[in-house]
Amino acid sequence: TQIALEYAYLTRQNQPDTSVLWVNGNSYTRFQQDYMQIATAANIPGIGDAKADIPRLSHEWLQSNESGRWIMVLDCADDFDIYLSPPAGSPEGHAAHGAYLPWNPNGSILITTQTRGVARHLANKVIVIYPMRQNEALEMLQKTVEQDMDQPVARKLLGLLGYLPLAICLAANFMKSQQLSVDEFYDLYQKKSNQSRILSSQFSDMGQDYDAPTSILGTFQISLRTLESRHPESTPLLHTMSFFDIDRIPFSLLEEQEADSLQLYDTPAPLTIVSLINTGEDSGVSIHRLVHAVIRETMDEETTMRFANEALRSLSAKVPSGDFAEWDVCTLLYPHAKALFEFRQIEDTNPEQLSLLFHNTGRYLLGRGEYWQAQEKSERVYYLLKKYFGPEHSLTLSSLHSLAGAFQSLGEYSKAQQLYEQALETMEKALGPDHPSTLNTVNNLESLYKAQGKLSEAEQMYQRALAKKERTSANSNRR
Repeated sequence: TQIALEYAYLTRQNQPDTSVLWVNGNSYTRFQQDYMQIATAANIPGIGDAKADIPRLSHEWLQSNESGRWIMVLDCADDFDIYLSPPAGSPEGHAAHGAYLPWNPNGSILITTQTRGVARHLANKVIVIYPMRQNEALEMLQKTVEQDMDQPVARKLLGLLGYLPLAICLAANFMKSQQLSVDEFYDLYQKKSNQSRILSSQFSDMGQDYDAPTSILGTFQISLRTLESRHPESTPLLHTMSFFDIDRIPFSLLEEQEADSLQLYDTPAPLTIVSLINTGEDSGVSIHRLVHAVIRETMDEETTMRFANEALRSLSAKVPSGDFAEWDVCTLLYPHAKALFEFRQIEDTNPEQLSLLFHNTGRYLLGRGEYWQAQEKSERVYYLLKKYFGPEHSLTLSSLHSLAGAFQSLGEYSKAQQLYEQALETMEKALGPDHPSTLNTVNNLESLYKAQGKLSEAEQMYQRALAKKERTSANSNRR
């Protein structure tokens, strides 16, 4: 809309003999009101008739030479139905609004829409408006906040706002109203608990239509409501996607939805036509950062937990065990697992699946040498399993063993030794001294003692493992 406004003003300035007409295309009512204004300004005969088809009269006038040179901006033409079929209850002979768009060599129509289907249907040339470049967004922020700002912090803030002009205007208005610096606003916005209030805050903008939403939340909710009313089968995908990272969401994470849900492979249109997602050449899906935030904000508690568990079910089924041969898959899926891990409430609903996901991502990170992150995941899964299944459960013991291994990789031998010894003691009681898991811990303890120079302790572990091997061999010979 802002680009169209600038174009309209430049046209008026540089071509004073050209009429500039502005038509709001987001509803039947607004379209007819603006066509009525055109008819009134042009003093078109017949507009006083109560039964007159005003859009048709304006359309005919604009197609005639009498209208002169003109340019029409059809703004916010997002509702495809308006342009395909007449409004319900309209008099006989009235057409869909697409039929009222005039064609005249002396005129042209500039359409703004976030619906790609409208663009393809109404326009003979489509200009895609891509996100602002970082430097462009930085310049816009500088002009709107009118204050000195820390460039690195400003760039980080713009990244959080997704370089969206509407969001930059919102941020600038919020900073001015609250008398905040860019640094202070960035610190505030980083906290998810503050984002809802900021996204819901009202703001005004030059050229903004009188009935346009006055908050980021309201703006995106229009698209979400449109999607839900016309393509309810696609809404669950957006809800599930809101628990993943915003970029490169593989179709494989979405394809296991219920049978009647949207199949992105076949019909991506319902989500892409309202610009809520983008599909890339790498067979992945991306979702704008602010759309992501708004979707989470608009879900009630029951819906939130339902789709958090759907995301967990999908991820735990797809993230492999972390072996070297599976690293490519792990690398692709890890950002989405990491995003889900931030939603702590899910720990109370599905600890077993969550612990499996923690375990597999922990193994992957350990193999990649990212020991601190591996230790964090291993520690979280251990306490999770201990809480829900008890200290002697096989999953808990396995996770304790993995946690000890993570500390060993970090070089924290004292902590690793404490955990290995704890694991060994519990395994001997719960599983028995000759259980494979118990003996695996014996072998790891031997290795750890040796690394610390505790050769006597290492020898004891070695002798224990050797004795078990000899007993196994003797039993085999007797058979």
